[in-house]
Amino acid sequence: MIRLKDIQEISTDPSVQKRLREIGNHDSWIERREVDADRDGTLDRNTVTRRWTGCQFRQVEQALFRTGLLAKVRGATCGTADVVFKTEIDGDRKIGNVLYIRQAHHRPEANEFEQDLIFRWQSQIFKLLLERRPMHIFSEGAANELPPGRPVREAEVELLDGSRVSVADVKRIFPDKKIPDSPTPEQRDALIRLGADTIYAFLFDFVHIHPTATTEEMAESDGAGLSGRGVNHSAREAQATREVLNFLKEHPGEEVVLVYGAGHNFDDNFRGATNPPALTTTSFPHLVREASHLPVFSNLTYREAWGIGTSIREARVNPEIQTTVIERSRVIPNGAFGEIVTEKGQLIALTKLELDAERWKQVKGTELKPFLLKNARSEKVRREIRARFK
Repeated sequence: MIRLKDIQEISTDPSVQKRLREIGNHDSWIERREVDADRDGTLDRNTVTRRWTGCQFRQVEQALFRTGLLAKVRGATCGTADVVFKTEIDGDRKIGNVLYIRQAHHRPEANEFEQDLIFRWQSQIFKLLLERRPMHIFSEGAANELPPGRPVREAEVELLDGSRVSVADVKRIFPDKKIPDSPTPEQRDALIRLGADTIYAFLFDFVHIHPTATTEEMAESDGAGLSGRGVNHSAREAQATREVLNFLKEHPGEEVVLVYGAGHNFDDNFRGATNPPALTTTSFPHLVREASHLPVFSNLTYREAWGIGTSIREARVNPEIQTTVIERSRVIPNGAFGEIVTEKGQLIALTKLELDAERWKQVKGTELKPFLLKNARSEKVRREIRARFK
């Protein structure tokens, strides 16, 4: 982890710089020991920081976290509710900084309640993008139809219902470049159907939006999938990782945002790089908790639906909910097996794995059985694995 940083590199916000100097002996440098003396990875609560408002504290905390002086943050950023950031890979920030924002996105068959959840989820993402002001966004959805890697000015997107929306349309719909507290039906519909990343890119000319796969790859992975059951998630994750890493090779040290479905996991793909960038994930637990009780959102693997923003990985903190999630899911991504915390959950998951041993080897280049045995929670699970994969 980084130990020393110039205040001007930490934040360009004068108010944040002022507070950084308050905790940094009023010089131009911040050392990790000055902000995390107890080494718990978070910003210290002390006589200086206790004088700040909650929003001021979080602004400083987020700035320190983004630049590697803190390992984690306690909670929400200003303007967003219940946002959790987690460092997945404490990689080389000279290579790049990747923020993976987990999203729940539009699907045509969503009912009124589901659409409301999608709207609130995308609203939180939009607020987060406004706070961070990223220049480079890798988008799961509409970006695959946009001019790759260039600012969006004249582009338009074809939606699932066949209609098209242009930059001019979005700027007309959102004249103040924000989501108002009482959005119009047109604003609400646009955010649900387009997604926060596309709206943000359309509203701000400095934003470069990048695809996460080629058109051919998208068509192939959207077909039968690896098991004839839907989207090929392993391929999607590998393709998106490749696009991000290729960009960072040409633009080392950049901060990029990857907006992608909440049920995905990019850790292994980025760790496979020779020198991986720093990877942080963010999610919205209040929305995750709300969605986790809906049967229609129970398939966390996105095979038959769009996902609910609750992945098996995120449900580790509550074994009972995690087991319910596994029971409701029709198929379980093999890579999530190690994230299952109970014997019961793993035994159920073994009957629903996405990839058989042969397909796993084709995708990952390794044997499936050793992976499962390594991550088994009990001897009973290991016996079941040996019986299934002789």
